[in-house]
Amino acid sequence: MRHERGAPEALLLAYSADADIDPFMGMFFFPTDTLKLALWVPGEGLRWRREFHRGVIPGLWFSPILPFDLDADGVDEIWMVLNADPHHPLDIKQFGLERMDPATGGTTERLPWRGLDFDDYTASQRYRHFLAGGCAEGQPVLACVQGTYSRITFQGMRPDGRFRWESAVAKDGPGARACHNCPVVDYDGDGSEELFIGERCLRLRDGTPLFIADEHVWNGHSDVVAPFFDQGSGTWNLFTARETPYQYPAPPRVVGFGPDGRRRWADLESGHMDMGWVARFPGRDGHVAYAMRLGSKSAGPEGMQRSAQDEFFWDALSGERLGPMPFSAFERLPVDFDGDGVHEFADSNCVHSPPGIVRADGSLLAVLPEGMRIAHVSKICRDHPGEQVVGWTPEGRVFLMGAPPGGPQDSPAALARYAHPFYQRNRRFTGVGYNLATLSGI
Repeated sequence: MRHERGAPEALLLAYSADADIDPFMGMFFFPTDTLKLALWVPGEGLRWRREFHRGVIPGLWFSPILPFDLDADGVDEIWMVLNADPHHPLDIKQFGLERMDPATGGTTERLPWRGLDFDDYTASQRYRHFLAGGCAEGQPVLACVQGTYSRITFQGMRPDGRFRWESAVAKDGPGARACHNCPVVDYDGDGSEELFIGERCLRLRDGTPLFIADEHVWNGHSDVVAPFFDQGSGTWNLFTARETPYQYPAPPRVVGFGPDGRRRWADLESGHMDMGWVARFPGRDGHVAYAMRLGSKSAGPEGMQRSAQDEFFWDALSGERLGPMPFSAFERLPVDFDGDGVHEFADSNCVHSPPGIVRADGSLLAVLPEGMRIAHVSKICRDHPGEQVVGWTPEGRVFLMGAPPGGPQDSPAALARYAHPFYQRNRRFTGVGYNLATLSGI
């Protein structure tokens, strides 16, 4: 994030002794530690550290965090959903949106957290919140979203804190529910950005849909939505992997959509699709899409546990099913570690897989510290080739890892990715939802 004008980017770190706490039944557990926020500045070290009270639950859904320059002064404010009541962690009426000063971490403003459904007592519905930022008609817009699986409400905030627009999806309304990531992209190329909430592509200008993919066919929850750019046509496209409903028969579980939001291809008629991404593979002009069909999962103090998974790969544009890959993509995310313009695959959760970064041919490129889990991937160090990985180990050590300087430099394709507005925008979203793999769409 930009913590001050003219300074190199700093790292905003959110951490706790507990694994990320999910509100879903069978996944929620009571935290043993408090949530902390810290700013690490290159060449200086720790600038400040803030510890929150026990009413703030350490979890992406309860307490999303977004660095975003809403007032357009060249510095990212820190926006965060926070519970004000230290004694009642689940008192949703005490949740609010706080604006923090990046220089100190102190709160400068507290605003109401709108759109909450006090009649819905489902924990997973009440405590899933999103924050996202983009630009519309030359003005920054902060998007606030409440809800995921049922009723969803949206607000677009102006720089002065007033709402530019508000909208909602009724509990029984047509079209998709929310997803677990929230990409922002200028999908139609008109100079104003859109926000994806599930398969709804919403204009940040006024909150209206540019399109709702499969609006009259699909009203469930997709686990992944991945916009990706086709260099050949110069257009954005969309890959989705769907979770609910679980029963058979069901609508297609994996679908590709074109620039107009219309279905281009579909595959798999049953199953719970739990993970997915798009990535650039060597020797291919376009993106490869990946999704995993899951048998079961649970979460707790030891993190997420998944089992009985099947992996599938497609040409993201045509939907052609691709043969088995020489590596498993399970718990791995795309990262251009060496800057050659195509992706390697890093173990994001080393509880389940050997700690390393593999190439698309299955060969090992780099070894990560034992037990390390990844919190962020993007281009951070300008004097090092490739993207860098920010991760941590169970004993609390934080690592910034990347290719050493002095070797091959970033390719033109890699440099173009780093400079693209989609890349620059979405690299700030890793404190909100599961946006780790979003950057590989460009």
